[in-house]
This record gives sequence, C-alpha cells and structure tokens, in this order.
Amino acid sequence: MVAIAMGTGTGSGIIVNNELYAGVNCGAGEIGCMPYLDSDYEHYTSSLFFSKKHNTTALAQYELAQKGDADALKLWEEFGGHFGTLVKTVLYAYDPQMIVLGGSLTKAYSFFEPTMRNKLEDFYFPESLKKLKIVPGTVNNIAILGASALIS
Repeated sequence: MVAIAMGTGTGSGIIVNNELYAGVNCGAGEIGCMPYLDSDYEHYTSSLFFSKKHNTTALAQYELAQKGDADALKLWEEFGGHFGTLVKTVLYAYDPQMIVLGGSLTKAYSFFEPTMRNKLEDFYFPESLKKLKIVPGTVNNIAILGASALIS
C-alpha cells in the first residue's frame, strides 16, 4: 500500500508487509521531490500548484468549485491530470494493491478524480489497474498522526 499525503506538500508512506518502508536513509516515499515538468511533482500535486502556478489557493478554488465555477472546476481538472501522472509513477515504481490519499486536498477529490483516472487509461499494465483501489482518506491531520506514530 502507498499512502499519499497531499496538502502543503506531497509525500508518501510505503507500507510493505504491514511495515513502513523507510529506505536506507529514511527517505523512501519522497515522491513530491521527483522531477516533473519544469520543477517536481510537489509543485503540481499539492497546494503549491494553486499558489505558485496559479496565484490562488486550493481552498479558494475548492469553494468556487463547490458553487459550480467553471474556471475553478477547470483548475481542479488540470490538477487531476498532474495527479494522475503521479499515480502512474507510483504504480510503475511500487505496483501497490491500494493507494490511500490523505491531506487537505482530498476534500476536493470529486473535482479531480475524473481527470486523474483518465490519465491512468494508458497505463502499460491494465491488469494492475483492475486490482488497484484508490481511496481518499477521511481522517484529519493524517500526516501528523503518521509522524507521531513513528516516534512512539
């Protein structure tokens, strides 16, 4: 399983055999740092997409999208395309059974899910897609809870 935290930044936790995989130097899962387009995934799959790329906030665009604002909906669709590319990268790297999404941007999942899934249509291993579950989490502050679990 891979858990992707999407909020201020983009990070992930990789769970293998019910244990967090940290890598040799505790850096496994830093998917937001992977190069993408003119920067890295974090600038396209977190709140940075809105603030740095479009000079707005995810919250403002979420609230507008809830009211049916066409420009806000289009922005979330664009976000979903980038996020779909990130999901494909995770699939190629880890081939997980499940991807759990966490963080503040998951509230807008219904606005970016369709374009995210459209990006997955050309994934090279369609059987993996049939078995994959992508689930938005419902727990608030999941990144903080996950970090605190590592300390105890």
